[in-house]
Amino acid sequence: MTIAAADRRDHPEALFAVPEIVADRRADGSIWLKSTALLQTSARCVGDWLEHWARQTPERIFLGERSSVDAPWTLLTYKDALRQVRAAAAWILAQGLSAERPLVILSDNSIDHALFALAAMHAGVPVAAISPAYSLVSKDFDKLRSMIGLLEPGAIYVSSLTPFAPALAAIKPLHRAAIVSGDPGDSGAISFRSVAATPETPAVASPHTIFAACSDLIAASAGAKAFMLDT
Repeated sequence: MTIAAADRRDHPEALFAVPEIVADRRADGSIWLKSTALLQTSARCVGDWLEHWARQTPERIFLGERSSVDAPWTLLTYKDALRQVRAAAAWILAQGLSAERPLVILSDNSIDHALFALAAMHAGVPVAAISPAYSLVSKDFDKLRSMIGLLEPGAIYVSSLTPFAPALAAIKPLHRAAIVSGDPGDSGAISFRSVAATPETPAVASPHTIFAACSDLIAASAGAKAFMLDT
């Protein structure tokens, strides 16, 4: 028996969209659901959206952050975000990061976090954002050590060395990654500011060539490593 959901236009006053699906209830008890909406053209990847909006609305605000309700906003336009993403992507490729040597981010959400993650995606390199609780709350760092051992990262990003120092010390024997800090005053790490100022190379002018070169490698290693970690 096939049951079709009502069209949204039949309920214009509805707060939420009415599901446009067909439910096929089969004799074996299973229920198959199928959308009646046609699949529309979509972006190939998140990086395509950034490229698109940097062209269409370069001066529009893309990202913003502030340290407290009383602090001023730090704002970033689509144009400036794309420039820094391409620069960081050039650094990522120069460091030899790959599907086998991904980027790991230990810090919470921030503009630098977003730019570094987008840069890795732009370069076709997997990125694993690990919940800060595994670094800042945990006392034994067992789960963090397990994740780092699994991922074998090529670079690790933290917002500042000081709060993450115990966690970084605990995982130091498990990797040979470059440590990148969002605090330009941290002398014991590479500054993200310098990463985002790396001269852009032709390889990162467009993500298409990079993704074509890296997609097979990422697909081949996807079964061996988990890049989306339980937080």
